[in-house]
Amino acid sequence: TLTKGAELALVEILGAKAIRTKGQKDPYKAEQDDYGRTGRILKTWITMFLALDMNVVFSLHEREDEAPDEEDGENIVRWMVPDLQGSARNFLCGQVNIIGYAYRVSKDGKISFRMAFDRPGTVAADRYNVLPRVMPNPSYSKIMEYYTKEDEFDGGSED
Repeated sequence: TLTKGAELALVEILGAKAIRTKGQKDPYKAEQDDYGRTGRILKTWITMFLALDMNVVFSLHEREDEAPDEEDGENIVRWMVPDLQGSARNFLCGQVNIIGYAYRVSKDGKISFRMAFDRPGTVAADRYNVLPRVMPNPSYSKIMEYYTKEDEFDGGSED
């Protein structure tokens, strides 16, 4: 997950700082600059992954955040967002075409999975408006089927 990648980047930064300062800085205490460096590393990694000649899937944990209500701009509402620091999260969300919110459903003692591409209170999105609002038992191939159908409908043109 990219969330774990952020942890690894921060550990590397703190370890290098401890060596550079000959142990005068606590290797277990991050400072504001360390988080800034972590964000810059993540943006570089994201850019490098997206430059690969293939489709890339980033997986992230979620966390709760607060934002102004979109309707009135006054009240604060709770949002579920990718668990990354703000600068890296905003960068990532601006670079990808699909943001799916995965969750599980337990009904009649059976567990199934869903992925929402339009869900209030999350950053879920489908920039091409091809996917359903919710997909039961999602998979990469199921998602790609929607895009294949869309290409056939458009006559295969690339826009």
